[in-house]
Amino acid sequence: MKFQEDYAYPAAFDRIWQMYQDPDYTVKRLAAAHLDDAQVQVKGDDSKFRVEVSALIPASDLPSVAQRFVKSDVQVTLVEEWTRSGTDAATGTSQIVAKGAPVSFTSQSTLTGAGNETQRSMSGDVKVSIPLVGGRIEKEAVKYVPRLVQGELDASSVWLEQHA
Repeated sequence: MKFQEDYAYPAAFDRIWQMYQDPDYTVKRLAAAHLDDAQVQVKGDDSKFRVEVSALIPASDLPSVAQRFVKSDVQVTLVEEWTRSGTDAATGTSQIVAKGAPVSFTSQSTLTGAGNETQRSMSGDVKVSIPLVGGRIEKEAVKYVPRLVQGELDASSVWLEQHA
C-alpha cells in the first residue's frame, strides 16, 4: 500500500543534515516508536551516509490483525541512505526488513532547505505477503506512518533544542 507524507522541520538544512547523521537522534526518534533497545550505526561522510538500525518490535505493539499471525517479537533492520545533492538538498531511501515476518517497507525521500525551514517529502510502500488478509494489514500499518512522523518531529524538536 502506497503512502505519502510531507512535513517540515523548523531549522535550516545544515542543522537537519547534521541531526540525521547523529546516532543519538535516531535512537530518540525510534524510542518514540517504542523501539527502546535499538542499535544504531552511522557510516559515511558529510556528502553521503548510511544509517543502520537493528531493533526488536514487541509483538504486543503490532496491529491487532497482525498479532494473529505473528506471535513473537519481530527483529527488524532499518537502513537509510542519504546523499547530499546540493547546498540545501538531499535524497534518501529507507528500507525496513522484518525477520520472520512477511512485511516490507520502502520509501524515497527528498530533503529541501529554504531559510530556517527544511521540508521532507517521503513516499513509500508497505507490503504484507499474507494471502487474503495482507491488504488489511497493510492498511493498518500505513495508519501508523503519521504517528511515526509525529514521533520523528517530536524527537527533532528535542535534538534541535539540545544542539542550539
